[in-house]
Amino acid sequence: MAECIRTKACIFFTDEVGYSPQLWEEMKAAYCLVGNADCARFRLLPYMRPEEIPHDLIPSDSERADEMIAEFTAGSGSEHTR
Repeated sequence: MAECIRTKACIFFTDEVGYSPQLWEEMKAAYCLVGNADCARFRLLPYMRPEEIPHDLIPSDSERADEMIAEFTAGSGSEHTR
């Protein structure tokens, strides 16, 4: 799978997030360079604009992303149009 289209713009990887460089590199390799389907941040894009995604949401936090998606779909019943 190709690199995620959001890698260069993703706030998690462009801002100082306070994680160790090793963890940052491991997450980038796992969620941006091989497959973004499991990335919590990427999964939220159909529901909100990139700047609306919480800055502290890490790519591996699927549970939190699932909760946010459930809240969005329960409240509006539709996907965000980008």
